[in-house]
Amino acid sequence: MVRRPGDPDPVSARAVSGLIAAVGLWLLAAPAVLHHPTRYPDVRAVVVDLVTGASVLIVGGFAAVAPDLGQHARRLLLVLGLLLMLLPIVLGYSGYPALIGAERNDLLTGAAIVLLSLAAVFLGRREPR
Repeated sequence: MVRRPGDPDPVSARAVSGLIAAVGLWLLAAPAVLHHPTRYPDVRAVVVDLVTGASVLIVGGFAAVAPDLGQHARRLLLVLGLLLMLLPIVLGYSGYPALIGAERNDLLTGAAIVLLSLAAVFLGRREPR
């Protein structure tokens, strides 16, 4: 079968989903690497990174290896990325000097997840079932 320009590329969509799963690994490591504070109330940033990182890792892994769930999982990754960008504001740790690194990490990592998941959704938009 010959691919024509504009045809979906499920292999690339799976590769991008695997890259998103690697971003989940970064979120799991970020509290230790960036030295997030671990005392209350500053621990919120640690909890957000660990819970979101585990979720992104699991869902990204499913999107990379399970063709039947791929598109749904990629859309869920889009929501997780948006959620990661909003949580510093919603949970109230935006603007704390001790958590500025955590806030910036959440914003940038969330934006990366959103952009990569949009690319994965576009690449696999008509993935065979």
